Amino acid sequence: MPSTSTRSAGPTFHLVAVMAVAATTGFASFASSAAPAGATPTPPFSSVAPITLGPGISLTPADGWTVEMTPDGNYAELDNRDATARLEVTVGSGQSADPAKELHNNIQNFMQNYGYTNVNLAEPVSAPVNSRFFQQQVTQGFTANDSTPPGAAHQGMFTELMNTTTAMAAFAAFQADPDAYDAASTDATNMINSML
Repeated sequence: MPSTSTRSAGPTFHLVAVMAVAATTGFASFASSAAPAGATPTPPFSSVAPITLGPGISLTPADGWTVEMTPDGNYAELDNRDATARLEVTVGSGQSADPAKELHNNIQNFMQNYGYTNVNLAEPVSAPVNSRFFQQQVTQGFTANDSTPPGAAHQGMFTELMNTTTAMAAFAAFQADPDAYDAASTDATNMINSML
């Protein structure tokens, strides 16, 4: 997966070259669960125009979320209004057509690049998706602590969306302050579902 630029530090998150993760391992998608198999994805209600992340694949930002993209256009970082939640999405070719393997590799690189400690990962959950682009998804929740500021807590969800025929994948990483997680996760879910 193509590399992306170094992230900016927000008031809550200390960020480092995160999408080197994607460049190293391919990509996975992270966010709350996507639309269940057989269901028609519900587009998020947003006044913001969709952003293109890959061939035919676009993401509709939630209202109030700011967007930064890399020049090659396959990576987007979206931050909520008060910088307590962030969604990062990368679209490209995975190193395999196995969504669980892609997700595992991307999570390892993501955590290493952020320097997170005390990482606790939930069991991954796999499911088919009803999408024009992807057939499978794997999601995995997490909690972790940051090194800057020391001990800052993060809660999040990783999601890998995979086209099992072409190995086209989307890696989305949603993370938030624990107090902001529930409120921001709805927006993150809608943004991820908008790619389906």
